[in-house]
Parts: sequence; C-alpha cells; structure tokens
Amino acid sequence: MNHLIINRLDYQEHQVLGIGFIFDGIKKIWEFKTLELPWKGNLKQVSCIPAGSYPLRKISSPSHGWCFEVIGVQNRTNIQVHSANFFSDLLGCIAPGMDYGDINNDGVFDVISSKLAMDKILENLPESTTIEIYGKF
Repeated sequence: MNHLIINRLDYQEHQVLGIGFIFDGIKKIWEFKTLELPWKGNLKQVSCIPAGSYPLRKISSPSHGWCFEVIGVQNRTNIQVHSANFFSDLLGCIAPGMDYGDINNDGVFDVISSKLAMDKILENLPESTTIEIYGKF
C-alpha cells in the first residue's frame, strides 16, 4: 500500500523545508518538496507537528478541497496536507510543491505549483494510509 514519507532538511526562521516521497513498499513512486511552519513546541496553528508516524486519511476540507488529514498528533487536530505556496498560508499544516522558489520576492523560499503536487498526491495515495515524518523535532 502506498504511503507518504517526509524528510525535513532545512530549518529556517519562518519555515521548514523538506522532501516528500510516496512509496509503494520500498519502491519510490514520486518525489516532491514540502513546506511547513518552524518548530514552536507543537503549539496549535503556529508550529509544525512532531516527527513521527501517523495515520493519514483523505478528506474534503471546506477551505482546502480534497486533501489529507494527519490523525493522532498529540494535543492537535485538523492538521492537513494541502496545497499552499507560502508559509503564511499555513496553520501547522504541510504544503507540497513541485519545487522551491521565491514566488513573492520576499527573500524566503516558497513551494511552486502546490496544487499540481497535491493533485499528484491525491492520485497516488489510497483513502487511508500513513505518513512518516523524519527530522529534528
């Protein structure tokens, strides 16, 4: 069964950048970039979530359309993998992208073509699976 893995690589003041992978067992299906908020003690709406393994389920979000919800994060709810380009679009969620770039020329990396990346994730993951997040926190 296909599952999602995120490896956090670059911890910056405003965000965390990483690489996401969809695997079928040990076979890599697809690779993409990720954008999250920085670590702030797992505080709601301002922090990325702790590294770990979590159930992941496809949902229809009123604000983000079809996306995936990360379940079982201690003291947190409504954590999603959804399309977004800027760290300022996130409230503790994870944004996928095709690449990094400074879309709005503010000197901070954004993810490019997030909707396209999200569509590819939706195509390649089952309704219910797991997400594994690796990194410092």
